[in-house]
Amino acid sequence: MPEPILKAYEDGSVVEEIRSAGYAAYARTILNKNPGKTSAFSVPIVAHDVLRGCLTMVFFAEAHSMQDAINQYLEPTHALAKQIASRISR
Repeated sequence: MPEPILKAYEDGSVVEEIRSAGYAAYARTILNKNPGKTSAFSVPIVAHDVLRGCLTMVFFAEAHSMQDAINQYLEPTHALAKQIASRISR
């Protein structure tokens, strides 16, 4: 992971921003085989007040802007993460 990304998390403000928003997003990620071609957002899967994992949607950056993807897919992705969490909680 590039050092500037790590530094952004050191003071905790980015983590609080992600918690407040309820998701994390990374547009045109450079951390893959085809840098800049994909974007992604992730929502937490929380069961019994413990983070159990994340559900991530990766999409071609040319197909959707980050805001369009969030507007269209964030709510259903959150709903699916809650369904997964409820099954973990059983």
